[in-house]
Amino acid sequence: MAGSSMWMSVPSVSKPVRLSGKDSFMGTSFTNDDAMNMDKSDDYDSVIVASDEAGWDIVMTAKNESVPYPRIEARIDRNYLPLRQSFFVRSGKLSRKVEYSEVRTFDGRDRPSVMIITDLMSPGDSSKIVFESIKSDTISASRFTSASLSK
Repeated sequence: MAGSSMWMSVPSVSKPVRLSGKDSFMGTSFTNDDAMNMDKSDDYDSVIVASDEAGWDIVMTAKNESVPYPRIEARIDRNYLPLRQSFFVRSGKLSRKVEYSEVRTFDGRDRPSVMIITDLMSPGDSSKIVFESIKSDTISASRFTSASLSK
């Protein structure tokens, strides 16, 4: 990602290919935005709408129209881990759901190891991602420019 733009390097194409956040990630029910934009704080205002001993219900409202979904509802547990998210399109209709499960410790941090997304606009369409390992590393921001992808 470069700012709000996403790019992909394709060896058979001389220039980087710009990706839309709304497009499918590698043929799955996940979008490029789902896969590459985990931090929603720049794009959404969040409000806790309910709280109980197990966690919080949060509603995220888009700050502008550049994001794929104007409204996201999330359930977060008391360890600050996501349990589920519901994504709503501009008409207000529920479009997709993501469920997170099987918390494991990766690189010293607890994280869900399974994500299942269900596309409610395409009945029967769902995708599952299982993380076997996650390794954190520091990579220079200069590696994530469209110019560096051309090299």
